[in-house]
Amino acid sequence: MARNTCKQIADALLRLMDQKELDSITVWELTEEANVNKKTFYYHFHSIAELLDWMCFTKIFSYTEETQITASNWTMFLGKITTAIRSNRDYITKILSSGYSPEFLQSMSNVIGIMMESYVQQIIKNWESEHTEQMRITKTQLEYLTRYHTMAFFGVVEKWFQNGMELSDEEFTSLFLMLSGNSVFHTLELFSGMDN
Repeated sequence: MARNTCKQIADALLRLMDQKELDSITVWELTEEANVNKKTFYYHFHSIAELLDWMCFTKIFSYTEETQITASNWTMFLGKITTAIRSNRDYITKILSSGYSPEFLQSMSNVIGIMMESYVQQIIKNWESEHTEQMRITKTQLEYLTRYHTMAFFGVVEKWFQNGMELSDEEFTSLFLMLSGNSVFHTLELFSGMDN
């Protein structure tokens, strides 16, 4: 029931964004459009920024919760990200031209970070299974590795979006895979060979 209410509020925000600039939309207008009271809105969200964060996770990147990200389906997930961004292009453009842009970019980075962490963990699990030993990597090394690849991917996605997404989803995915190669795996192997 709570998820349905959140979706109702999110859909109302999208309708209002079709009519006016995001910065000019008030919580009062939003609750009127969603046919809920302000108390209901504030029960679920502290602000419109928090609503946008929820929308980023559930409307744009909902598939990240559906399937575990593995080395074998990584390319599929990259394709889903580009498809999700392209299908929500108009709304993302409106959000990025608003005062909510920094928070929304952080939300997108967080989603990509969760996805990247899952991918790295799966690679470690595969390596440990093949070598029948634990990979010698510290928590700090793992955090830096995940953050580095998250920001690299996020930066490339941001540039692709700013360039009007002139590359098709398939071309963009191929480009990123060429840029990144096997760098996650290679770095993990380097870390595992170090004395921790």
